[in-house]
Amino acid sequence: MKEIKLKQLVYVSNHAIHFSDDDLSQLMKKARTKNKRLNITGLLLSDNQHFLQVIEGPEISINELISDILADERHNKIDIIFNNENIFEREFSRWSMGYKILGKGLPDDYKALDNRLKDILSVAKPNGDLAHQLLIEFRNLKNSFLDI
Repeated sequence: MKEIKLKQLVYVSNHAIHFSDDDLSQLMKKARTKNKRLNITGLLLSDNQHFLQVIEGPEISINELISDILADERHNKIDIIFNNENIFEREFSRWSMGYKILGKGLPDDYKALDNRLKDILSVAKPNGDLAHQLLIEFRNLKNSFLDI
């Protein structure tokens, strides 16, 4: 049986509109439905100004999703900062789309990651390898999955 080649992208973007918690909840519900249909997994972090997201799945699905994201007027200044077109094992396989809002009264185990996320997002061209590592560390935190 032939292994399916997967693709993984990490991008950052600025919020082009204000997102309330309810807006973000609705966005995640729609994203999870779409991602399940496209066989995409990943993780989205938001600090109320930016998105940092990793998506992974079949190349054709990732290309379709990133095209939709690039056309989405709720984002601006979208920058793909990490691109791996040759993975055979998912790093976020249990996340149809994990999500965490950072920066609001974080428990101690998130504070260091939150500060690192702010550092990554504060530069004009974020380091993709550092962002990827931050997402992996977040994935590994106990109780890091927030179901909204």
